Amino acid sequence: MGLYTQTAFLMFGKLGNLFLDYFPDLKLQLKQANLKYSSHEYITICLMTAFIVFLFEVPLLSFILGFVLRSFLFSFISSITLSLILSFGFFYLFLQYPKLLIRNRAKKIDEVLPF
Repeated sequence: MGLYTQTAFLMFGKLGNLFLDYFPDLKLQLKQANLKYSSHEYITICLMTAFIVFLFEVPLLSFILGFVLRSFLFSFISSITLSLILSFGFFYLFLQYPKLLIRNRAKKIDEVLPF
């Protein structure tokens, strides 16, 4: 287990347990994609990545929207909203990654087959 995985497990391990029931196919998908993570580890990594995206996007979007909109409160609330949307998007895309690997692997196998 790498440092990122360990940190994610420490921070989001209990929360990851709650998400396991919502993604019952994840274990099989990780195995088919040849990713060497348990489903619990992978979910905690997804949560950690989404959290980091949120932490970086809030100040960045606040700063940008503050210049554009010239209103601190509206830009701050808008940046939190946009950051939440982006974080959920990253979480969703991160969970879709094993499926992408499986499809690419199946496509390569189909290309090699002679018939």
